[in-house]
Amino acid sequence: MVAEYFETESFGVRAAPIMESEADVRAREILKSTTCRVEGRYQTGLLWKRSDIQLPDSYSMALKRLAGVEAKMRRDTDFAVEYNRIISSYVMKDYARKLSPEEAALTCNRTWYLPHFAVKNPNKPGKLRMVFDAAAEVDGVSLNSQLMKGPQEYRSLPAILFHFREGATGVCGDIKEMFHQVLVQRDDRCAQRFLWRQGDTTRQPEVYEMRVMTFGAACSLCAANYVKTLEYCNKVKSATRAVKSILDYHYADDYVDSFDTEEEAADITKQVRAIHKMAGFDLCNFASNSLRVTEALNGDGNIRQIANKEGVLVDRVLGLFWQASTDTFGFKLRTTAWVLRFIDVCRRRKPPDRGYGLTAKEVETAKLCLCRLVQRGEYAEEFQHIESGRNLPRTSSLIKLSPYIDEDGVLRVRGRIEAASWLPISARRPIILPPKHCFSNLVAMHYHVKMHHQNLEATICEIRRLYWIPRLRSLLRSIVANCAICRLRKIHAVSPLMGPLPIDRLTPYVRPFSYTGLDYFGPITVTVRRANEKRWVALFTCLTVRAVHLELAHDLSTDSCIIVLRNFINRRGVPVRVRSDNGKNFVGADMEAKCFSEVFDWQFWTLMMVNRVDSRRRECCEPLISCKNIGNP
Repeated sequence: MVAEYFETESFGVRAAPIMESEADVRAREILKSTTCRVEGRYQTGLLWKRSDIQLPDSYSMALKRLAGVEAKMRRDTDFAVEYNRIISSYVMKDYARKLSPEEAALTCNRTWYLPHFAVKNPNKPGKLRMVFDAAAEVDGVSLNSQLMKGPQEYRSLPAILFHFREGATGVCGDIKEMFHQVLVQRDDRCAQRFLWRQGDTTRQPEVYEMRVMTFGAACSLCAANYVKTLEYCNKVKSATRAVKSILDYHYADDYVDSFDTEEEAADITKQVRAIHKMAGFDLCNFASNSLRVTEALNGDGNIRQIANKEGVLVDRVLGLFWQASTDTFGFKLRTTAWVLRFIDVCRRRKPPDRGYGLTAKEVETAKLCLCRLVQRGEYAEEFQHIESGRNLPRTSSLIKLSPYIDEDGVLRVRGRIEAASWLPISARRPIILPPKHCFSNLVAMHYHVKMHHQNLEATICEIRRLYWIPRLRSLLRSIVANCAICRLRKIHAVSPLMGPLPIDRLTPYVRPFSYTGLDYFGPITVTVRRANEKRWVALFTCLTVRAVHLELAHDLSTDSCIIVLRNFINRRGVPVRVRSDNGKNFVGADMEAKCFSEVFDWQFWTLMMVNRVDSRRRECCEPLISCKNIGNP
């Protein structure tokens, strides 16, 4: 009766169903029509925006990018060995296939060559991940620009994280090479070609094609998620909780769940792994705050890689550091401030109806909390001596700093500028931070960016207003050495080689202006009677001895240019060659001189020059009287 009452009350006001965009509808149709089981795994198609896609030729672009990878391989032998190993493993695992010359010659409108490169994960030293750059463009077109992302049907990251620690036992794992477990249908594989030649630049590269979804394509995540949550999960009647784990407690390839008991955690996770196995996925690398659950799940020897963060073994869970042994998380500064506010609200220290933004005091409290945690972990022995009133041991790295613990439980320097009362306490007694801790590195990086990548001394001065980090210069030098912006600023452009000088600049034993350059500058304003008019100046430059001759030009017309040239010849003699740019007046004068010889009266100038030259010096002047025209050679 109550249900009927509320059903009547809500008549006409029920929430409308979620409307999908046309792109998501098309993507879902492609997934439904192309997804099928092949070779024990699922195969699907790429999510093309249109059926009439026509991609430009990308072979040259991929070849240039391959040359860049090969140059790095020549510089770094370890990188070359690992890169070769990755591609060899792709071929061995049947993720990629080498095409024969006949197959490589066959192309279609969707043929695309993917450039590839490798990225390093700082949390996994020595391990490379190969990425196909589907965003690389040719004529403004990339593979990703022609693909749809598809519907995003997974829960939000905060919702998954909140659930992760609801139960007493937390479990996390990841799907091994999830994208590469989903096959791409044959008609679409031509869009996933790439070039490779094992670093041997003396031969033409061979053509390969990826048979599976790639890390870098826009639709890979949607396709893999669709296969992972396919309708076969609904057919598993005896694993309702396991299906819920797959549908609600996965984020991409990460599995993050929590349970009330250790037995339930181990049992449900094994069911989840079995269901994934049906789709060709391998769920492995488990971690838990329960040692029994970890041993039960990793009995096959697949132990999760655990990061060593400042001497403490931690796992990475969706971007957070999780110390499973103590069941605690590590956060960034502002995240810590939000967590502290949440704790205060739960403990009723503060009212819950506060504004959204953080206050300056909350940020400062979070900063002191992080500093205190870092110091307690790094200087535990020093804390014990100071709290018990004993002197620091001579082996302590802080013995010269006269440290003390303030009212907030933070270790500070007792300096020599106590009399500078106008300075804040943070400058007179800065907080001590260990030089090799990641938190100190983050602080130094923050100030390096805040100071706009200035010199070390300016950054050191700014940091020491709040913190005292021993060997700070060494720390900043390492940060500058790894800073991309600073490295780019220090690069000196290589000056190009100067081209050889033309014969006009090198001919000896000729009089000035035998080889001449001509150009105009202006306009300049002159006074003619009572009016102001524009005039230009013709600049004649001797190309041999760099002498200068100026002539006044009435305007920029061809006739004016001819008059200027005649005046110049009257004063300096007939040049062998005159060089100029392609100004219309210069081109016009050149054409007039070629068509009409009387423009410059060459015969008169030749006869006059011959009569004026002494017979003993006539050889030197022969190039001058052999001039036939004026213009570019």
